[in-house]
Amino acid sequence: MRGPRTVLIADSDSMLRALLAARLTEAGYAVDPVADGEQAWTSIVEHDPDLAVLDIGMPSGSGLSGLELLRRVRDDERTKNLPVILLGSPRVDEQLEAGVACGATDVVRKPLNGRDLVRRISRLLGPARVRI
Repeated sequence: MRGPRTVLIADSDSMLRALLAARLTEAGYAVDPVADGEQAWTSIVEHDPDLAVLDIGMPSGSGLSGLELLRRVRDDERTKNLPVILLGSPRVDEQLEAGVACGATDVVRKPLNGRDLVRRISRLLGPARVRI
């Protein structure tokens, strides 16, 4: 039996990362929380998560924004099929629409409901643990 499915969470808000990590861990997923787009890209390439949750509003001054990271994920042969959920506030609706155009699998507006996010992830990945 394979271990739990892994979800990468990339958000510059440490409290939101911790909240989402706790909710997903409670649901049985392994979680890889990172603070910025560059860390997220490195983790995606090195650890091959089953799904990525990216904050579209991550500051790009310190690396990659969520949208830039999504574009990189979709342009790279190794990662192009990774399911990606974009998080964003209603004030970034245009960016979220651009994310959908760039290949986001799903979009969730903040403030978000942790249970709803877990349900969306479960629909995309199936149960937290997978038998092989």
